Amino acid sequence: MRIAIIDLGTNTFNLLVRDTDEGTTLHNDKIPVKLGKGGITDGKIAPDAFDRGIEAMITHRSTAADLGVDQILAFATSAVRSAANGDEFVKAVFEATQIQVEVIGGLREAELIFKGVQQAVEIGDEPVLIMDIGGGSTEFVLGNKNEVFWANSYELGVTRLLDLFKPHNPILPQQAMQIREYIKSALEDLMEAYQKHPAKMLIGSSGSFDTLYDVLALRHGRAPLQSGQISGSFDEGELRILINDLIAADTKERLEMPGMLEMRAEMIHLAGIQIALVLDLLSIEKIRLSTYSMKEGVYAERTKK
Repeated sequence: MRIAIIDLGTNTFNLLVRDTDEGTTLHNDKIPVKLGKGGITDGKIAPDAFDRGIEAMITHRSTAADLGVDQILAFATSAVRSAANGDEFVKAVFEATQIQVEVIGGLREAELIFKGVQQAVEIGDEPVLIMDIGGGSTEFVLGNKNEVFWANSYELGVTRLLDLFKPHNPILPQQAMQIREYIKSALEDLMEAYQKHPAKMLIGSSGSFDTLYDVLALRHGRAPLQSGQISGSFDEGELRILINDLIAADTKERLEMPGMLEMRAEMIHLAGIQIALVLDLLSIEKIRLSTYSMKEGVYAERTKK
């Protein structure tokens, strides 16, 4: 059986196609939709973003058909669930593609991210902290191999922060500090949960973390992510220097960094501000990368992997 899983994120629509009998990945790709651009702070999907989303779903539907997929599962996250016209978008997707999109809540998203990361990074008895920075929301999960101790979803995605604060390009130091303090005030319950379950390992889940890994690898003469690679490690010193460089640069300068993706260059410094804050506040000793995230969690759940 061939199954397709579509993750309708705030920045990208991701398509994963796997053969459940062979356990092989047949297709794994993303389309930069920027569904939250121009409307996320106002709680709506802007008309041009709406159209880009429909076109992306038509493309993914065509790809799935070409691969002979038997079942398509589609899940929408922050941009759709927080938009007044989210239901209208879901109906439009169905009319255009016959794909029924399930809009999931932040805690359900966090649960699926955890299940996906478990497939990529070995998690033992000690608690770990998983961080997934999206366009509309950021999810945190504290757990070990047996259970989730705590999870939450925050409206701190990079598209949302960009739209809310509208920082200069490059961002001014006082704006970066303002955003940092805004994020810090939102994460008070994470701090409380961390005191109960102090994790020494931070696992960054896909997205911005994939790009940070690639930029660091090329900066230091290492190989970037290879096809099929599902995990990696960060050096904290290297990561902090890169984050500072990203914050100091403008979009054009970030785009010129080897390994940078065009769809991330405008906002990745805002992800960096979040990561640096977490490293400052918590006693993290090891930083890992999982290229698996929500869609792999859906697959694991549906196939009981």
